[in-house]
Formats: sequence, structure tokens, C-alpha cells
Amino acid sequence: MPVPAMSVPAGARAEREVVFELYGLRSDRPAAAFDALPPPAVPVAVVIGGGKAGDPPPDPFLPASVDRRAYAAAVLEMQIRHQTRWALASPDGLVLISGNAGHRVQADAPELTVQAVRHVVSRARGR
Repeated sequence: MPVPAMSVPAGARAEREVVFELYGLRSDRPAAAFDALPPPAVPVAVVIGGGKAGDPPPDPFLPASVDRRAYAAAVLEMQIRHQTRWALASPDGLVLISGNAGHRVQADAPELTVQAVRHVVSRARGR
């Protein structure tokens, strides 16, 4: 049964719309509308789960005609591109990507999460 659109967080809905645009499924909203604000002048770290083996989970918003693996790859590529650009706009930005972690990267690759926290704390303390 499809998930009602209003129960899906706004960020997830926006991400799907950008990917839909990449596939030519929607053309009423430009991708630039979803650009993130620049990071504040503080240390930042982004940890991205590059995906686990297996099929992506079902997506109630995805038309049946769309290849879920290609869709997941497009989402990951977009996420890496946009979040890297955002994090590296900070003078103390760090991007960590794990090819063995999924959406719950803190559980799948806790060492990367610890590394990100250490980076932010050490830069905030001036070390």
C-alpha cells in the first residue's frame, strides 16, 4: 500500500522530485529550487552511506517503469555531489563516504560517524 505523500518528510519529497526531474518524469520544478543553503562558518562533517548490496527498498512514489537500481544510483550520485559541495564550502568541511553502509550509516559504519564527530569537535576547539 502506498505511503500517503503528507507522511513523507519534506526533504524526502524534494529529493524524489529532483530525481524525477533527472528521469524526465516531472518538469514543473527546477532542480535549483532544492539547493541547500551555504553552511554556517563552523566545522561540518557529512557522512554518506554509499549503499549496501541488494535491491533498493520499494518506493511508493516511483513509477513501476523506473529501474529502482538506476534510480538509487542517481539519488546517491546527486547526494554525493550536493552534500560534498555543501560541506566543502565550509573552511573546516569534511566528507566521508562508505561503500559498505546504507541509509543508517551510523549503525553500518560507526567508525566513520566517530571520525566525523572527532573532526567537528577538534576543529571547534581549534586543534
